[in-house]
Amino acid sequence: MAARGVFITFEGGDGSGKSTQIQSVREWFASRGREVIVTREPGGTELGTEIRRLVQNGPEDVDARTEALLYAADRAYHVATV
Repeated sequence: MAARGVFITFEGGDGSGKSTQIQSVREWFASRGREVIVTREPGGTELGTEIRRLVQNGPEDVDARTEALLYAADRAYHVATV
């Protein structure tokens, strides 16, 4: 049976300190001998990169529900493949 890991997410607006906190947590786990994979959503896969582009630069008339579903689709794909 393969070892199971944990999936930790950091969410917040631009400039809220996510990258700083991610680096601290990554270093903490790595210093204890744990493998750490840092990625981003959307954008951590080829599909995610396209979804990120659509969310950031897509049509102005995309409603909030559609945008939320795009994020959910990326999360599902990301968890399944990364």
